[in-house]
Amino acid sequence: MSENIGNSLHCNLKQCRAPIISHCFVTSCSHMFCTKHEWESKNLSIEGRQKCPVCNMELYKELDLIQVNVNPSDNYRAIVLAGLSPDIIFDIASRAISFYNQQVHRDMFLQSSQIKHLATQLALVENNFERMTTKAEEEIQNHSSKVETLENKNRIMAEKLQELNKVLFDRNHVFKNLQVKYENLRMDLEAFKQKQKELVMFKADISPFLSNQQECPTHYFQRVPKQQTPNFQMNFSNNQGARPFFNTTPETPRTKATHFSNIF
Repeated sequence: MSENIGNSLHCNLKQCRAPIISHCFVTSCSHMFCTKHEWESKNLSIEGRQKCPVCNMELYKELDLIQVNVNPSDNYRAIVLAGLSPDIIFDIASRAISFYNQQVHRDMFLQSSQIKHLATQLALVENNFERMTTKAEEEIQNHSSKVETLENKNRIMAEKLQELNKVLFDRNHVFKNLQVKYENLRMDLEAFKQKQKELVMFKADISPFLSNQQECPTHYFQRVPKQQTPNFQMNFSNNQGARPFFNTTPETPRTKATHFSNIF
């Protein structure tokens, strides 16, 4: 029964690193490659010699490049070393084990290099992450401070706005009162102007009479007669026993003014 003993080895090309499963190419410079590259035809030089794609060693001898089945059958294993002396078998086995150990160490070295490279990248990523985290925390703190400052400013502005609204309401009330007073004063002024206009017209009407000392029409100046009031007189009579009584005599009405001298 065959066993898959080549699954721990990989192609020596860095850009490939595919696991060796069944067949591979092995060189005398201790390198092995998978069969999918077809590197035999690609690496033929002008002189017809092949070169190792890893170390560029010329492979011009007959057994410098062979194809190997890494998972041979039981019949092949039973006959491949048959007839050889133990020294030759041991020499072949020791060289095969040395080649295998070299491939394992190569894989371990490449893996350790990859691990170091990945660890370096991880450290850089962690440093970047820590730096970005610190920067983000600082920005969050700055934004929190700005938000708190803006909230305080907003509260102060709201209080000022409320005070200004109150002042505006009071001033609107005062303005309405002043507007009412202004309308009243305007109406009084218009009435005063109307009266002044009537007075000017009146003076214009009476100016001829004042300049010529003519008799003014009585309808301009008429004194309103005083209301007739009773003239109370005390009269003491002996027959009445010193009891007072009142005699009322109507007052003589005044004559109407017929001349300016009687008016002014």
